[in-house]
Amino acid sequence: MTEMIVELIWISILLQMIVYPAGSDVQVDVKIFALLNSDVILKCRAKTTDFITQVTWKRNVDGQNVDFLVYSSRSGLHKQTHFAEQRVEFLGNKQDDGSIKILNATLADEGVYTCIFTIFPSGAQFAETSLEIGVQPAVSWRLKKVIVNPDPIVVAECVADSAKPMAVIEWITGGINYTAQENYTQHHNGTVSTRNMLIMTPTPQLSGQEVSCFIYQPGLPATEKKNSTLKFNLTNIQYAPQDVYVEVQRKTDRSLQLECHSKSNPAAQYTWRRPNGSIMNGNADLKPWILSLSKQDTHNLYICEAENVWGVNTGNIYFYESTDASGRCFSVGILAAFLLLSILCNGITLWYMKISQNRNTPQAVSTEIPKDSHNNSLAEEEEDNPL
Repeated sequence: MTEMIVELIWISILLQMIVYPAGSDVQVDVKIFALLNSDVILKCRAKTTDFITQVTWKRNVDGQNVDFLVYSSRSGLHKQTHFAEQRVEFLGNKQDDGSIKILNATLADEGVYTCIFTIFPSGAQFAETSLEIGVQPAVSWRLKKVIVNPDPIVVAECVADSAKPMAVIEWITGGINYTAQENYTQHHNGTVSTRNMLIMTPTPQLSGQEVSCFIYQPGLPATEKKNSTLKFNLTNIQYAPQDVYVEVQRKTDRSLQLECHSKSNPAAQYTWRRPNGSIMNGNADLKPWILSLSKQDTHNLYICEAENVWGVNTGNIYFYESTDASGRCFSVGILAAFLLLSILCNGITLWYMKISQNRNTPQAVSTEIPKDSHNNSLAEEEEDNPL
């Protein structure tokens, strides 16, 4: 009797389903992107008014669709693989949601996932989700020892290691001319390593210059893009000491010291010498480029020698210190000599002008007048001018 009642109930339900058919479909994200080691949610929801009896998740492993998780309204949740037991959480409810979360995603998790709803009486409905795992590269820069050279060579390199999708590297040199060479390494797990080499002409002026490499992944979704900029200085360009120059400094106690400077890489070692070749000791407090002078040493030629593994260069200064009184006398003497020279120059100029004037002046011509004529002239003048 009981069995007949159950059969009649099912027949009634089936008749109702035939008379009032219910449509159903499964909604998923067709494509999902996640970064390595992140948690990713695969959404799956059934849009139906029918009775959902079971949710099943499959994934393609080596060409085979493998069930890894099943949720049944009667028997509950079953995780059927080690992958599901260790890193899959079921987020669905007991109605129309069958979503899952994959924890700490790996490259092996990449692939096609199928969400299947078993619906009574319409049957199984499914949809597929494609999961892609991206990898942000480990970025680094490297310098190798470079000797000053007239030809362009590799002075630095930037590396984007194990990226997915492949990373792109660009250089920023502040306007300094360069070329670049790029190499790629494809790894078995689908990642790619990019090595970009900066090629420049190594000169002393280039040493210490700041450069940057800009690393980005154009294939990443906009929400996942994370660009990197590595800044560093070209401290690897080595060269012999350049121009050596010496500065004179007066200390508070009125004593003097000489400071020697030169640009080089590696840093130069400094030695002070006299003209006869004898070596003078530099400052005792680990500053050999500084030479303190005693009163007895203030009148001499001083030679500074700068040397590193790539060469040697020298600079020198002849130093003479006078007392204040002698300094004043010396200044007065210079002024007197200048005034004397000015007077002498002015005298020569006036003399030369006088000579030139005399040469250009015409000479007077004298004419004798006879006495008679002179007397006649006087007589005529007296007649014209009576008293």
